[in-house]
Amino acid sequence: MKAMTYGDKGKKSVRDDGRVTAMDLDAMVHERLRLGILSALAANDSMSFTELRGALGATDGNLGVQARKLEEAGYVEVGRERASGRNRTIYRITEKGRSALERYLDILRRVLPPLADDRGAEEPGDEGEAGGLPTVASRG
Repeated sequence: MKAMTYGDKGKKSVRDDGRVTAMDLDAMVHERLRLGILSALAANDSMSFTELRGALGATDGNLGVQARKLEEAGYVEVGRERASGRNRTIYRITEKGRSALERYLDILRRVLPPLADDRGAEEPGDEGEAGGLPTVASRG
């Protein structure tokens, strides 16, 4: 029987053995800065361009390009607000973006445990609450 697995960009792909590989990761999420943007927004209701730039250590140009790609994919929404006499660009993760990030993390969890087992590592989850993966702290 063929198993359904998540493929690139969240599409389903069919594999005979039901395994997932790193090739199943969504390329839109996988790029380092885009993954950082989605992770930061998943941990916060919204963030300004300045807050994202500071949290991720990105340049204005690179952050703008990668955020635009996520917006075009429907993974983030961009708004404008006026605060203290200045316009601010505000970013929020969409349901589509949250689902894509969750699928991405699910695939990572499924791909990485076999790697850890091959190297004689501890069981996933032994590293602490986040299972050894980095987390983004929520703003207070």
